[in-house]
Amino acid sequence: MTEWRDQVGRYPPGGDSLHLHGLRHTAFTIMAEAGATVLDIKAIAGHSTVKVTEHYARPGIAAARRVGEAYSAALRSYVPKEV
Repeated sequence: MTEWRDQVGRYPPGGDSLHLHGLRHTAFTIMAEAGATVLDIKAIAGHSTVKVTEHYARPGIAAARRVGEAYSAALRSYVPKEV
């Protein structure tokens, strides 16, 4: 029986080969964009350090927008104390 890794490398037929390592990067980036913390991803990936995880999980514009919106909401609800 052929290993599934061999089959993944040939899909789609005639197209660019897929690499398991690239799929790993993609999975961790999607997790980060979905809201997983770097510590969550580190645990799932079995990485020894957060620095390694940061190399894999690169959240994109959706994550930046989500963080910006949350920060803006926090600023709007902030009421400074009287001095």
